[in-house]
Amino acid sequence: MLNRKIYIYVVFFTILSIFFTLPIKGHAVPAAPVLHTLSQPDGAKFEARQWGDEWLNGWETSDGYSIVFDEDLGKWAYAANDTDGSLRSSSRVVGADDPPLDIRHLRPARQNISANLSEETLGEGIQNVVPPTGTANVPIILINFNNTATSYTTANFNTLLFGTGNYSMKDYYQEVSYGAFSVSAGPGGVVGWYTASNTHDYYGYANGFLRAAALAREAVVAADNAGFNFAPYDQDGDCYVDVVNIVHQGNGTEASGNVNDIWSHSWSLSSTYTTNDPCPAGGFIRVSDYVIQPETLYGGMQTMGVFAHEYGHALGLPDLYDTDGSSEGIGDWSLMAGGSWNQVTRPGDRPAHMDAWSKYYMGWVTPTQVAGTLTNEPIVQASASPDVYKLLTGTPASGEYFLVENRQKTSFDAGLPGPGLLIWHIDGAAATNNYECYPGGPSCASGHYKVKLVQADNLWELEKNLNRGNTGDPYPGSTNNLSFTSASSPNSNLRLLKKTGIKFA
Repeated sequence: MLNRKIYIYVVFFTILSIFFTLPIKGHAVPAAPVLHTLSQPDGAKFEARQWGDEWLNGWETSDGYSIVFDEDLGKWAYAANDTDGSLRSSSRVVGADDPPLDIRHLRPARQNISANLSEETLGEGIQNVVPPTGTANVPIILINFNNTATSYTTANFNTLLFGTGNYSMKDYYQEVSYGAFSVSAGPGGVVGWYTASNTHDYYGYANGFLRAAALAREAVVAADNAGFNFAPYDQDGDCYVDVVNIVHQGNGTEASGNVNDIWSHSWSLSSTYTTNDPCPAGGFIRVSDYVIQPETLYGGMQTMGVFAHEYGHALGLPDLYDTDGSSEGIGDWSLMAGGSWNQVTRPGDRPAHMDAWSKYYMGWVTPTQVAGTLTNEPIVQASASPDVYKLLTGTPASGEYFLVENRQKTSFDAGLPGPGLLIWHIDGAAATNNYECYPGGPSCASGHYKVKLVQADNLWELEKNLNRGNTGDPYPGSTNNLSFTSASSPNSNLRLLKKTGIKFA
């Protein structure tokens, strides 16, 4: 692969060759893809990883078998589906017994998932959307618990989020928006640490989502009482702070696996808070929407990926991982999926670029509409240029079409699973990436992804929940796949098998 460009021949509705020479609910961040060591009562240890996000999650062994803690046995046991579709203990003990069936990545049935997520209706997700152009002032409020000590300062977080040239969140958004959008701490700067009224565990994930929202409210009240001026953080003039960012002491459940921590998420306060700051349009500035993230990660300071992912929701982007845990969505290929954890040194220190659809939705790219034959057309890598091609017609919110971009392992994409050409299959009208479909699996007629990565190796491993992406996914990739036609594997047909006439070869 060339480092800077991929040259292609494209035929749209003709035959030629291509030659490769190179929210109503809250949102959360997916679990970190790291192994934890769990223990049985007899001291036996085994490795497992978390799956899911704040709204639905669980554990599976390093070889992919779902597990639950059996309260009756007092041991970790392999999971099985109960009659209502939930996960229950099979009574087969991890480390002592074989799994009940050779079925990996077992998840709750969808009807049970809907019931489990009903608590989301107690609050609303991000209601206001930050405008995706110019410089957004982002209020950052640090809050400690009344029984813990902090390790990092306001200056540390100012550098992490708003530094220049250190792969900060500011650097990230300037790069992925191609200079159209940036973030700033605003005139108030990063403030805190304030002290919450309760202990660390009181606000933990084990005690429900609303306590984390209560902590966010306490942080806002403390900053307001200390004289923080929220008015410069309402940049659309509606008398609401666009979104407030809360940093809490300690770790996040998404990485620690500890249910006494808080799982990072974006949501809204249970009721709007009115600040002491006048609004130019009348009345006072109010706060509703927030995102919350941890101070620390694996013995060091929290990295930037979780912050960038959650701020993507403030910009109006959906989660593009599969929030019911039955598949990987678009995996490590996008910030809005598992790519928030991509790394060079530590998980999340080099989050992936947003996928081409997310940038299209933001208005940061204007895809080149292919309406005929393009010969030897260069596609510049995404980290350097907003160079995206669209095959068939559609908008971010309508139509079924393909987007093509060149992704290379450089800059914020340095942690990608591999380099090459990514072909995205888009259904603008679909709502989520929760409904995987693939040959031999669920039918695309009953549901499908909003944003799907066409995997060049044709293994459909993202849909099958087998990995978060690998070198076989981009073109030509590890399988040296140089063809994308109605007869190739994978093919250029629409989801219900209608042929498009698109041919790359």
